Amino acid sequence: MNNEAACSRYSDFAVYRCIVGNVVLVRAKRQRVATENMITAEAKEALTGSLLGDKDWEEKRHQLLLQKMQLEMEREKLQARLAEQEERLGRQTEQLRQSRLHHSR
Repeated sequence: MNNEAACSRYSDFAVYRCIVGNVVLVRAKRQRVATENMITAEAKEALTGSLLGDKDWEEKRHQLLLQKMQLEMEREKLQARLAEQEERLGRQTEQLRQSRLHHSR
C-alpha cells in the first residue's frame, strides 16, 4: 500500500500529518541526493587533481606567477598614472585659486 492510500484512510488531521510527513521525507531525500552529488563532485575533483601530477601543478604555478608579475606591473603603471593625475589636479586647483584671488581684487 502506498503512502497516499494509507493517508486517505484516516481523519483530516491524520491525512495532514501524513502529507506533512511525506513532504519532510521528500525534502530529506532531496537533501541527501544533493549531498551525495556534492560529495561525488568533490571526489571527482580530488581524483582529477591527483591525476594531473606534479608537472601540471608546476606549469599552473608558473602561469600564476607570470600572471602575478603582470598584475604587479599593471598596478605600478596605474599608480604612476594616478600620481600624474593628482599632480595635474593640484596644479589646476592652484591655478583656479590664483584666478579667484586675482578676480576678487
